[in-house]
Amino acid sequence: MSKAIFFNIPASGHVNPSLELTAELVRRGEQMIYYNTEHYRKLIEATGATFRPYTHIDDSYFGAPPMDGSNPPLAAERIITTTRDALPGLLDLVRAEQPDYLLYDSMCPWGALVGRVLKLPSVTSLALWVMTPAMMMRQVKPSMLLKAVREMAGMMINGMPHIMRFNQVSRAIGSQYGIKPLAFTEAFNAPADLVISYTSATFQLDSDKLDKRIQF
Repeated sequence: MSKAIFFNIPASGHVNPSLELTAELVRRGEQMIYYNTEHYRKLIEATGATFRPYTHIDDSYFGAPPMDGSNPPLAAERIITTTRDALPGLLDLVRAEQPDYLLYDSMCPWGALVGRVLKLPSVTSLALWVMTPAMMMRQVKPSMLLKAVREMAGMMINGMPHIMRFNQVSRAIGSQYGIKPLAFTEAFNAPADLVISYTSATFQLDSDKLDKRIQF
């Protein structure tokens, strides 16, 4: 029997898809320790996993601007700062538990960095579609393309101070722990050895061209 720690975020769209995966792992004899906020305790415990509450974020963390998606560069800066502040405590917790591997939501950079520091096998729980800028542009009507490009460019220009701050904090974390820092593009797309997507490849754009680590 292996032991795993699962880090997720307090958002139903990210928790709900992971519950059956967690329950199946428990049925197969895995010992699952699942971190989230108190709001999700009963749902998580119903899978047979051991629930553990976060101390560095609460139920409302992802509900209010900018974490609601209204300002991605600012949200990325906030999430890497949260990760920096929480990392020492999370590392102590994981060292004490000595899991065989980690699972974490794609929007849990603290999970990815714990895995890098402790050199643990890692799995990303991907509740979203993979969407690159090129894919996004292809979904825009030709008549709206110029407007979409301008809006995206404006967001990046206005967000540059936050992007620079993200990179500064990420590099500082990397230097402190002797690991490769997270890139800005990984702020909401935490990398791992394996990625589990809860959708079918049929519904994912360019599924045949994506990283083979993604299992649909």
